[in-house]
Amino acid sequence: GARLNDCVDRSRRRMNSKRQNRSLKRPMNHNPEDLKVEIADLEGRLERLKAQLPAHSISPAMMIELDELEEQLAAARQRFAQISQKND
Repeated sequence: GARLNDCVDRSRRRMNSKRQNRSLKRPMNHNPEDLKVEIADLEGRLERLKAQLPAHSISPAMMIELDELEEQLAAARQRFAQISQKND
């Protein structure tokens, strides 16, 4: 109940601050080849994380990481599609 929600909120805040720090360090890719590499890396990380997920009692931190990887992958795919359209 409420205790789990508090835990999820704390984990989400912690992960958001880590994500902001990572995004400051990593410039956004605009090169299609670099984006292909980034997409492949994100797909691999997502696949490995999904393989680690337990059948029951998934930790809030794992769920948050899974959500973030899926968001990053979607954003990278969208950037790739936009760049591909500009180059056509």
